[in-house]
Amino acid sequence: MGQVLANSPAEKLITFEGSLSTTNTSDFDEASFTSGCLTPSNLALNKTAEQSSTYNSQNYNGNASKAVDGNTNGCFYPGPATTPSVSATNSENQAYWQVDLGEVYSLQQIKMWNRTACPADNGLPATEDCHLIISRYPFGSMGLTAALGQASYSELIEGSIGTPSVLNNLPSGTTGRYIRVQLKNEGSLYLAEFEAHGCAVEYSDPVCNFTLENEHDFEAGFGFWNDGGNLCNNGNGGANMSAKAVRLRGNGGLHSSTYTDNMDLSNVSKVKFDFMLRFQGMESGDDLVLEYSTDGGTNFQMAKQWISGQGGVSNSPSFKSKTVEIEDDFSSETVFRFRCDGNANNDKAWIDDIQISTCITYNDP
Repeated sequence: MGQVLANSPAEKLITFEGSLSTTNTSDFDEASFTSGCLTPSNLALNKTAEQSSTYNSQNYNGNASKAVDGNTNGCFYPGPATTPSVSATNSENQAYWQVDLGEVYSLQQIKMWNRTACPADNGLPATEDCHLIISRYPFGSMGLTAALGQASYSELIEGSIGTPSVLNNLPSGTTGRYIRVQLKNEGSLYLAEFEAHGCAVEYSDPVCNFTLENEHDFEAGFGFWNDGGNLCNNGNGGANMSAKAVRLRGNGGLHSSTYTDNMDLSNVSKVKFDFMLRFQGMESGDDLVLEYSTDGGTNFQMAKQWISGQGGVSNSPSFKSKTVEIEDDFSSETVFRFRCDGNANNDKAWIDDIQISTCITYNDP
């Protein structure tokens, strides 16, 4: 059981049930960090905020940015001489407001100021029965259930939030970059101001425990890989420990390539390639490139390049082991491709025994 201290004139005390919820990280050892925050600051001030909708009325608007502008005045209709500083959504089911702190921080305290009464405004409706959700990963426009599922910390604040409501002493180790306030039910969400107090996280090097996703030796054809054309061949004569391998042959201005089927890597932060490579007849400057696409193969970006005559890469009668690690935001339509840019005079790059392993950082709910 925790407490939200509402330091309003009525000194309202709000109780809430909550727990530290941890996403499934069985395949990823989180980096350790230093959580001793001696000089916490408001990390949300003037950061990028957004909300499910924006309420506009009588020339006043409830832009999301008004909840992180440093102004705690909760009057939504302050009169013509004063600009209001309260964020507001339309009345809708499980309306939300969220802020991006810019990077992952160690978080210690949250403060939220509600809409309040003023001469031209009775202060109603105000925010009540809402979830505070902290995550290391972006929420986008996902619903409440999904947002709670990826939370590193969440609390349900029952009743009206105060001015401010203060969540003191978040559990040690609470970290996050994205913070969302979301109504439990239907209504409008108002925030006069939102503060997230904490400090920078000092990470040690994370340890990634890779899981094998796919391996192929090309003995029975391309399998998971595909013939990209232009003298790509699953043939004999260059195999590493078997009779067959993939041969990418230079064809002048045309690229010879082989590429994977679509891979769903939406929960993956790092991919590792282990494979065997042999250059045969490749002239100085000819190259082999490993590329990846996150849009199903429409656009590719380079992960690694091997250039004949550079970095110890040269023609060889035997295969050499290669390892490449790629770190990025992958997708459900990830495609990998080996591409050879050799000349048309019998330049060849042989590839065999490809293993693709992944590191999963979190699982979508």
